[in-house]
Formats: sequence, structure tokens, C-alpha cells
Amino acid sequence: TLDKNFRSDYQYVTLENTQKKCVYFLAHYNYSPAKIQESEISESWLVPYNEAMVLLNFIQDKDILAKAEKMLG
Repeated sequence: TLDKNFRSDYQYVTLENTQKKCVYFLAHYNYSPAKIQESEISESWLVPYNEAMVLLNFIQDKDILAKAEKMLG
């Protein structure tokens, strides 16, 4: 179930000069194994907050995760 009070995004350009947009939503998730679209997603993780902060590579992603964690209280 999406939390309509949280949405965050940013844009960037890859080394190949492709423009990309990352969009994040906050949602309640009833666990079931993830089914990813392999042509679009190389990996998926379901990890605790502290581990996610270590796994994320870009400061923008870490900032968004921190905002979501703060919102959750």
C-alpha cells in the first residue's frame, strides 16, 4: 500500500550520456518473494535500514532513504 505522503525523485546522466530518473515511494509491504523485471533491474534487496545505507552507492539514494526513515519515526 503506497503512502501518499512520500515520493522523492532525482535525475542524472550516465557515463553513456543517457538521462535517467529515479523515483522512490514509501509503502507498506506484506512480505512475499520479489519478482523483478530482469531487463530493467539487476538486483533487489530486502534489508534493514543500516544495511541499506551501506549497500547504496549514491548520496541521493542515501538522502532519500534517510528522509523515509525519519518520516517513519
